[in-house]
Amino acid sequence: MIKTGNIYLDLFNIFLLIIPLLPVLVILIRKNYRLEVLNFLMIICLLNFIRGVLQTIDEHNNPSTQQTIKNIFSLFDFLFLVLISRGMFNGKLRQAAILFISIYLSIFMTIRLFQGFDRQNLPADQFQDLLILGISLFCILILAQTDNLQILTKPLFWISIGSLFYFSIAILMQGFGLSDLGPGKTAYSDNDTLWAVNHLARYFFYFLAAILSSSGTSGKEGSGN
Repeated sequence: MIKTGNIYLDLFNIFLLIIPLLPVLVILIRKNYRLEVLNFLMIICLLNFIRGVLQTIDEHNNPSTQQTIKNIFSLFDFLFLVLISRGMFNGKLRQAAILFISIYLSIFMTIRLFQGFDRQNLPADQFQDLLILGISLFCILILAQTDNLQILTKPLFWISIGSLFYFSIAILMQGFGLSDLGPGKTAYSDNDTLWAVNHLARYFFYFLAAILSSSGTSGKEGSGN
């Protein structure tokens, strides 16, 4: 790991690196891995932890390598967030969503293959973030209508809140040219501090999803809620 020269920043960097593991540990300790939505949450957290590790061990902090890692793991992030919310889509709406996501992935892969995974494509990144925002907001609205009395015990609610917050801030910051290469970054500026706070907020809500979920919920219910 590259040292920043400041012990507090080094410790903070380590904390940022391992914080995605916190929801995973809570889910395993509480034995809530029977819930499908929490299984997907564990995968998302583990993938982001691996992303951070890969970006951190890139000793030369190569922008091309960092961007490649970011693009690949951002796609995985998107896919599993879509899978988490699939229980909210029923009937024709689910079929339309599957068709749209399939078309989007085909276009996304075509662009990346021609452009290269080591290049940043800001419009594509922001469009993908907007899709996550739309899905998250949709899930929150559906849960508010159907589970208003127990909404705080629904992991999908907190996951959607965390994703809505994180990707909203991400779009705003990217719009101002404040790029993020992930939690594995070791050279800090004021912009990196803002990204770090956004990163922490996301996993705080994911932690709430893990700790507040009802352990008595069946796997079938968990897939939707």
